[in-house]
Amino acid sequence: MKTQYDMNSLFTEALTKPGMLSDAYARFYEFSIGNSILALMQAGNQPVATYKRWQALGRQVKRGAQAISLLVPVTFKKDKDNEDSETITLFKSVNRWFKLEDTEGEPLSHELKTPEFNLEQALSALDIEKVEFTESNFNMQGYAYKNSIAINPAAKYPLKTAIHEIAHVLLGHTKDTQHSDTLTLEPSVMEVEAESVAYLVMSILGHEQVLTESRGYIQSWYSDAKREKIRVSKIFGIADKIIKAGGGKVA
Repeated sequence: MKTQYDMNSLFTEALTKPGMLSDAYARFYEFSIGNSILALMQAGNQPVATYKRWQALGRQVKRGAQAISLLVPVTFKKDKDNEDSETITLFKSVNRWFKLEDTEGEPLSHELKTPEFNLEQALSALDIEKVEFTESNFNMQGYAYKNSIAINPAAKYPLKTAIHEIAHVLLGHTKDTQHSDTLTLEPSVMEVEAESVAYLVMSILGHEQVLTESRGYIQSWYSDAKREKIRVSKIFGIADKIIKAGGGKVA
């Protein structure tokens, strides 16, 4: 069962179908966000696992069953003959997972999991400091610099704002340095990346009341952003990292 989805199309799915995100992550919390979406799209509410994993669970894959495909990272050097060359990671679609209905054997229960999230725990795990908001412009919701974030006490959505600013830090937007992948980023691209991370995290945590505004914010910057510069795989990876830092994938 070959899927044509790549990271960019998964990004579009995530932004246009927010309800799917929380459902996908609850059912497939052991996977990354991108693969959770892919698993839900191909398997519905059924658990999926590799051939060996099903055997370990006491079940056997039926003869002739067709595997579904998920994305796996492939890392290589840009110049294979130079050890100091830039490392590149791409995602390859691999058919390796089977749905529960394609197996037989021991009964299997599959309860939904809701991720817990604690902001203070996430900040500590990510080594990011929350500092006092000192900006004179009180219309600003928050800001980030180096390894610190500040949130306006009157922020409309304080958790979403905190995730947005954490994303700026983790995406390398606050480094006054030589990060080759961020030096050339335009402000519009940085805002799309950070708010997209916030959107994914808030979707998964079930904070649906903020999503319409968040999506509008992304679109307002996206019109000025160059699509090819937005690091979609990085967005998914950072969202995963923040959720895990805030309490893990299992409630």
